[in-house]
Amino acid sequence: MSFLPFDRRSLRFNLLIRLGLVALVIVGVTWFLHGILLRDLAWEFLGDRLRQEARFTLARVERLEGAPGQWLESDSPTREVFHHLYVLRVGDRTYSSHPDWLAPLEPYLDDEGARLFEVQWQGRQLLVYRDSFELNGKPGVLLVGEDFAQVEEGLGALHWWVGGIAGLVLYC
Repeated sequence: MSFLPFDRRSLRFNLLIRLGLVALVIVGVTWFLHGILLRDLAWEFLGDRLRQEARFTLARVERLEGAPGQWLESDSPTREVFHHLYVLRVGDRTYSSHPDWLAPLEPYLDDEGARLFEVQWQGRQLLVYRDSFELNGKPGVLLVGEDFAQVEEGLGALHWWVGGIAGLVLYC
């Protein structure tokens, strides 16, 4: 006695099996693409936020009198608002909000132009926006970074939830 109410040789049974397999493939491909697109969307969103923060920071540095790295000091209001990594080079002086990250980011201080990139170091993943500028006739570079691993962890959880819900819908 079979638990399926269909005869395995019937046209109805064969069509349901094939339709189920096609639906499974479509849901699988959609779920795979969802993961890729979700990560890209988050990367672009955070990158845009880092660009805006870099513009704000550069405007603040240009307005400050004295040392350009003054806004990195622990009592600076900027540090109260933003909790990101900053590396600033003006002329031959380099300032950093997190000295441990200075070594892996130093090669990017010599690059050209503005760009967004990822850096992995000691199991950490950082999304960094780089911009160059000129301050009092001296060339400068600003790097603003954010820990992207925490974001990817949240995206991964969301992606699995979407997969679970899609699986339930497919099952029903």
